[in-house]
Amino acid sequence: MKRVLFVFLVVSLFSLLQACTTGGTPRTTPAPALPGGSSISVPGSTVGGWEKEWEQTLAPAKKEGRLVVYFTAGPEVRNPLTKAFQDKYGIAIEALGGSGREIGEKILRERKAGLFLADIYQGGATTPLSILKPNGVLDPLEPAFIIPDLKDPEAIKKVWWEGKLTWFDPDHKVFAFLAYPRPWAVINTNLVKPEELKSFKDLLNPKWKGKIIMSDPVSPGPGGKFFSVTASFIMNMDFFRDLAKQDPVISRDGRLVVDGLAKEKYAISLAPLSEIVAEYKRAGAPLIHLQPVEGASLATGHGGLALINNAPHPNASKIFINWLLSKEGITLFSKSNDVHSLREDVSTDFLSAEGVRQPGLKYYWTDQEEFLLKETTLYAQGREIFGIR
Repeated sequence: MKRVLFVFLVVSLFSLLQACTTGGTPRTTPAPALPGGSSISVPGSTVGGWEKEWEQTLAPAKKEGRLVVYFTAGPEVRNPLTKAFQDKYGIAIEALGGSGREIGEKILRERKAGLFLADIYQGGATTPLSILKPNGVLDPLEPAFIIPDLKDPEAIKKVWWEGKLTWFDPDHKVFAFLAYPRPWAVINTNLVKPEELKSFKDLLNPKWKGKIIMSDPVSPGPGGKFFSVTASFIMNMDFFRDLAKQDPVISRDGRLVVDGLAKEKYAISLAPLSEIVAEYKRAGAPLIHLQPVEGASLATGHGGLALINNAPHPNASKIFINWLLSKEGITLFSKSNDVHSLREDVSTDFLSAEGVRQPGLKYYWTDQEEFLLKETTLYAQGREIFGIR
């Protein structure tokens, strides 16, 4: 009897000492690595809501250990994104780059060979809508959403542009997280005063004849987008017929379109690549990006996201999708790509002024499935207008 009493007293004393050293609070599990830079201490026995789903996804994701992401953005975007994600979650990313068409065709070839290698497509809207979705390659993206910023209506209203999530298609398979003013005209201020070019119609001034260089208006890319969107939503085909009479030089070489402007061979560049313009500006070229009074369209650029079906790493894919669309992920993407996010809580302080949506200016959102799928049919008219074969 005395032995039992002794054991009881020892156990009781040990429990009392443990409570004193821990402040009388229950033990908690380590804080889960949450997106957006958050770190929430969640009691092990009371985890609930989205945090529970997050942990239940993260554990098998780490067991998968990797995922395959096809990017259209270059290494200046891919490298910091993959490093940040791998450092945070310990999940390796195999980042494969290429043009949208190259990636789309690669995935289809893999499928025909019975290979299901890709997890996520991350890039522009045209490829997933014109190649991947019609061939049954994409899954709906919404079921992969976990964090409140993507699921809670009140959070969405506070976080995202115009208080809503932006989709390219009504089936919600391709998501947009960037939207920046589409470049329409860049001038060399040694040759053009900003007040001389406020409207699309100002391009028709006879003084600019032979002094305009533009990206190819009938090929996918900035020139084709400039032509199709401006003709369909802002001006019309008659405007481009008049513009063709200005004898613009047309080029498919994105660097040449800017280089000729920087070297004062041309006064105005239409639909140049914004990243090349930024490069020349950093080197000291007197270039200014202008927005017309008629309004401008918004571009998504590389800011589209789609989930490949039959993905080999489904849990790692979910973790990446939610992290990328968190404030932390999109801030990193926006900085790397120098473009405006659709998240309103991401700073624009680090962006070039021309890449930021301006209050009071009318913007047209044209990156929608219905328009994108018929866009190439407009190029036939463009070839006739500009005499391109």
